[in-house]
Amino acid sequence: MQRFLFFLLACLLYSFSAKAQYYDDDAKLWLYIKLDKDITKKLNAELSLQNRFDNNISEYTNANANVELTYKLNKHFRFVGGYTYGQKRELNGMFGDREQIYGGFILRKKIKQFLFAYRNLLQASTKNVNSSEKGGVPLYFDKNKFTVKYELSKRVEFFISQELNLSYDQPKYDNISRSRTFAGAIYNLTAKSYLEGYFLFQKHYRYKDQPKRDFVFGLTYAHSF
Repeated sequence: MQRFLFFLLACLLYSFSAKAQYYDDDAKLWLYIKLDKDITKKLNAELSLQNRFDNNISEYTNANANVELTYKLNKHFRFVGGYTYGQKRELNGMFGDREQIYGGFILRKKIKQFLFAYRNLLQASTKNVNSSEKGGVPLYFDKNKFTVKYELSKRVEFFISQELNLSYDQPKYDNISRSRTFAGAIYNLTAKSYLEGYFLFQKHYRYKDQPKRDFVFGLTYAHSF
């Protein structure tokens, strides 16, 4: 457990540390709706719909739909896989398609009121498949996310998370293509629904290019059937 906390702290410090330089900064708003249902005692299916507003929350830029399956092997280990289709606004004002397919696992450990989790996903992404010669060539990322959640009461939970994305054979990015740092709270409306609000600091690492930072405000409504 001490090693887990050490790595989480190291990731948080890495996310905010950088050489003195200029950044391309932006404020964003992310809105989610998540719906899920237990197919069996071990298998869960989830549908999430996402809308994003970029350029200092002035333009509607992304619409995504994600289908995900989670298989609970035991209380500590789960397999996860999913597919995402979306539309993203391009510089010319037109919307281009985005697709992602991913798979991986989740490790969980609960100690009293604390929940510690590590998620690892291998993701393949494509964009503008029908309108770009290189659009069908997938980009591969290894996504690593650490989360610590604290249950204040049956209604209220707090969490912090750190995510690091590693890129494979992509000259556009450094070895770490993106980092995300989350801080938020969950309010359980009922036994089957909740509201989640969070702030997300996101940093994009580009090789020989101006790095980009995003300051994201997120809100999620989730319901289980």
